[in-house]
Amino acid sequence: MGDISKGQNERLLYNIPNFLTPQDSDHIKEYIYHIEKDILELPESVNPYYSGTTSRHGQYNFFEQVHQDLNIPLGEYVRDTIYEFFPEDTDEIWVKSWCNCLHTREEIPIHFHGFDIDTDTHDFISGNIFLSNNNQPHPWYTRYETYGNIINEQGTLSLISSYLGHAVDPNPHTQPRYSCAFDVWFTKPYNNREEREIHNMTYWNRDNVIFPKSYVKE
Repeated sequence: MGDISKGQNERLLYNIPNFLTPQDSDHIKEYIYHIEKDILELPESVNPYYSGTTSRHGQYNFFEQVHQDLNIPLGEYVRDTIYEFFPEDTDEIWVKSWCNCLHTREEIPIHFHGFDIDTDTHDFISGNIFLSNNNQPHPWYTRYETYGNIINEQGTLSLISSYLGHAVDPNPHTQPRYSCAFDVWFTKPYNNREEREIHNMTYWNRDNVIFPKSYVKE
């Protein structure tokens, strides 16, 4: 796919079905169920826009926890996909990851992960992986600017521009809606928020040097 520049791809949305098997999706979904209480004991983000596990984004490294506890190398799957899709931009990458568990009537309001498309000097790509089984009369969906409502399918990875607005409407069901999400930087994260969160990111470079959790700022 090549260039990720915000000028050319600010509305990027690319879905990869069956990125995870139903079995892995179910295992990760059940894992979130068991660790949700622990995540909610972490400090909330300074942004009151979100709730639940989503509001703790940047406070934990979800991909690393899944790898350690379930032996599912989710971060490496995402890394390899990013390397394949953006071969010119992946000399170094920093990956931030978190999970989303939306209970009845909980939602994720419309938002995008970038800051200001006119002033940002660093591009990054965002994404999400849907984990729940969505075979039901009123299926869950994600609402994207430009594209409208897109029905979620278990195991699908969605790569999106960090400037594409997206939202999840209030959950109408009694069962929780499970997904996980991530941001991938192609240069070292630079502003105050990311500098505080960088110790919970995973760093890779072309020589396969990996620094999960313990990346040390210069």
